[in-house]
Amino acid sequence: MANTKKNATTQAKSKDALKDVLNEDAPKTELNFETKRTERVNISDSALINIKSNTFGELFVIDPITHEEISFPECGYVQTVTMGFLRHLKTGAVKFYSNQLIVIVGFADENADKYTVEDIYNALFISQYYKDFLDPADYEMICAWTPEEIRQKVPALSAGAKQKLLVAVNTYIEKGLLDSLKAIKTFEEVLGCELRGLE
Repeated sequence: MANTKKNATTQAKSKDALKDVLNEDAPKTELNFETKRTERVNISDSALINIKSNTFGELFVIDPITHEEISFPECGYVQTVTMGFLRHLKTGAVKFYSNQLIVIVGFADENADKYTVEDIYNALFISQYYKDFLDPADYEMICAWTPEEIRQKVPALSAGAKQKLLVAVNTYIEKGLLDSLKAIKTFEEVLGCELRGLE
């Protein structure tokens, strides 16, 4: 019983500690590209899609065709755009996908009844960039990794995902959410850098 109370207290402190760097209302994003539709998905350019920032700090996304600008004040902040906007990014600014700077959350209209989030990725031909997606808002999972899990999971991440993980781990250390010296040393080893030390 004492452990349950301690865990609940730790989780509450963890959420408070990350308030200034993560949008606490951000939906968790889990992607599964294992099952694929047999028929081709045709999503209209006017379909409304919720996307969120997967970047610590402020992020600006500019449509390379229309020059429409969307801003995200923090990691996890959600904005609604059209499928056309996302197609323009694929054509003229693929780095937003290849570096996992933004993540598709789902439909903001009636298309949610017909299609899955994975259908959007597949229709945009960007699922390869999110194969090893890691949501930095999922700090509880990341902080719970054993050194063996860190050695197994981190090398498989894309360069952009590793960069975000580096920022996330430094934030977790600074906020007191990650205090295992073994885990910190293992993160340093696999990320090839020196992280903030414990104070």
